[in-house]
Amino acid sequence: MKTKSSEALSRKPVYRFNYATMSWDEHKWWQVPLTSYKMPRNYNKGKLVVVTYNVLCDIFSDIEKVIHSPIRFNHQLTKLLPSTNADVIALQEVTFAYLEKLLAQEWVRTNYFLSHYEEVKVRSKVSHTMLVVILSKVPIIENYLYYFNPDKCQNAPRPATICVVPCPGSENTEKLVLVSFHLKAGAEFSKTRQTQFDMIANLIGGGKKQPPDDKFASTCNHCILLGDTNMTAEEQYINSKFVDVWPTLMSEEDGFTYDYKTNSIVTKIKQDDTKQIRFDRILSFTSSQVSRWIPVNTIIFGKENISTLHPYLTCSDHYALAAQFEYECTNKIK
Repeated sequence: MKTKSSEALSRKPVYRFNYATMSWDEHKWWQVPLTSYKMPRNYNKGKLVVVTYNVLCDIFSDIEKVIHSPIRFNHQLTKLLPSTNADVIALQEVTFAYLEKLLAQEWVRTNYFLSHYEEVKVRSKVSHTMLVVILSKVPIIENYLYYFNPDKCQNAPRPATICVVPCPGSENTEKLVLVSFHLKAGAEFSKTRQTQFDMIANLIGGGKKQPPDDKFASTCNHCILLGDTNMTAEEQYINSKFVDVWPTLMSEEDGFTYDYKTNSIVTKIKQDDTKQIRFDRILSFTSSQVSRWIPVNTIIFGKENISTLHPYLTCSDHYALAAQFEYECTNKIK
């Protein structure tokens, strides 16, 4: 892709499980475009359920004794996530070991296209140890990793994942762009987070630069962004072009997805943690003049305790966030 951001936007294959070979097929869509595909069985046309979830990685040995990752991951992968039956699931803090477990799940193999499939031979070539993974029932026709410009955005090694799918409610050539990210954590990195989000916004045509300086933006009819912003309550860098689903639909509720008062694993990890924050967000943006995806419902879930042996244990230090969107065309927009 010949754009000013081409050094940051890296094409990646799409993966789909093949039951004939009992392996994950790799599709290099830029060589052979995916023009023939079937929508998932029982797909409710014009509706889309999306989920974002930070799974809490297990790479820090000093906290493993309290977070009990084998118990948590088993509950996430066999109960919590499959129970959503979501059309799109975005996961943050996915390690290679977690990805292997994810790829082995029957509900994943049967229903989803994946943005990532990590073979052993690839691991040594990857600098980041945590992935941002997108699963989509709607066929992924383009797949990218978006690497943040290190000159503008230091200390941000985790790329965003961007998947393009055919717009599920549309009869024409409109596309839906799914963006999942995990912005830099830490109070001292507020400016880095703002720069990261601005770069994503500019890429898809929702930034401060008008008209967009990237050809990729011209393909972004509709966008849904899902991920861990790591924003504090004081950080207000999401511009008005984006619909922030939770306050739009649930303005009377705080919507904390990270809450030391209700999620006891938070203070097990860090005893003096007093944060109650809406870290995790689902946002939407459209450049289309003829249609839009509107949020109609949203919930926070994954709050339950999952172990009788460890009564404080929940699935993650973050709660999961889900939203349902419905497609509207011009003659319904007032």
